[in-house]
Amino acid sequence: MRRWALGVKSPSKGRPLRGRGGFTMVELMIVIAIIGILSGLSTISMSRAFPRLRMEGAANEVNAHMQFARFESARRNRPVIVRFDSVGSDTLSGVSVYVDENRSGSVDGADTLAKSINIPAKYPKAYILSSQDGSATAVSTVVFGSDGSIKGINGTTSSGTMPVKITVDSQVTTSPSQYRVDAGRSGIAKIAAVP
Repeated sequence: MRRWALGVKSPSKGRPLRGRGGFTMVELMIVIAIIGILSGLSTISMSRAFPRLRMEGAANEVNAHMQFARFESARRNRPVIVRFDSVGSDTLSGVSVYVDENRSGSVDGADTLAKSINIPAKYPKAYILSSQDGSATAVSTVVFGSDGSIKGINGTTSSGTMPVKITVDSQVTTSPSQYRVDAGRSGIAKIAAVP
């Protein structure tokens, strides 16, 4: 069987490559087949992981917007409002953060949009399923006071029942099935997987 040595120059014509290390064509084909099988298996496992990773990324994004609002309220020494847009919509749900310039406690024309995201646009198949307080009342806005704590929910000066729970879901089956962002009265938010 003929052997080829990688990176070794062929001796003068007519002399075979005896006694030199190299690979046979069969050995090369076996290695290529093994590499192909391993890459196929990794592609399958990654395609199963993508929906969960997108949902986790969306939950991290919601958490980041909540923390941004908390820090921005303390930095600017004025209320900052987090608004949950189109909650339950698998194409439009999102989070917007407004600086409450006129200190009205609700989003109006005088407020400045500081940050906003459409979750399904950035994380396909992930969306905000629900936003509610600890008593399961729907939450559309959360107001952070100038000390970074939650001062109001849904345009009122009551901070409602804590924590505020924002549930992120996926349009496909994943494990865990959902992620939830919980924000306590202090305004600190954390992410938890929902089995």
